[in-house]
Amino acid sequence: MHQLDLRTGQITSFALPLNFLANGYTRPGGAGILALGSVRGSDTNSRLIRYDLRGHLRKVLWTGFTDGVRSAPGGRMVAVGVSSGLDLVAVAGGLIRRLLVPGVAANCVPIRWWSATAVLASCTANEVPGLDAQRLWLVPVGGSRPKALTPQRPDHGPTRATSTPGSSPPGSTWRHRDQCAAAMWS
Repeated sequence: MHQLDLRTGQITSFALPLNFLANGYTRPGGAGILALGSVRGSDTNSRLIRYDLRGHLRKVLWTGFTDGVRSAPGGRMVAVGVSSGLDLVAVAGGLIRRLLVPGVAANCVPIRWWSATAVLASCTANEVPGLDAQRLWLVPVGGSRPKALTPQRPDHGPTRATSTPGSSPPGSTWRHRDQCAAAMWS
């Protein structure tokens, strides 16, 4: 990672651990870097870590599985998408609170901070067996009940595909995008 100080012209460089990417600078002053990555190459155990500007690990903020994180506008907290909703994590370290979204079966992804007190999130519900459905939610960070902003929507991607050898008959309706992609590209 390379950083350029626009005031002094000084460039500093350091390497993040393997499988980690910078997620952004800590706010409001940019005195640290948030990095998200997988632990020892695992797809199911991620870490959100705060580094100083020289690349020294300062604090492991959160560990678990996530599809995304978003820093709050004021910079004191981060919304982390989890299987049941969002985790609100302090940049200084520690879980502030778990924000549950009703009917979520797979994951929530924080899209953006809607305001200083709410996060817009896209969450996957599994109300119909075999059908992953996306829905946008406005999730208050104070812990009050989230509000659904959109009706349940089917997962992205085609829902009809030809079958792979030895699988379902051609034209079977598959609801999961990975199944469709595997069938279409085989």
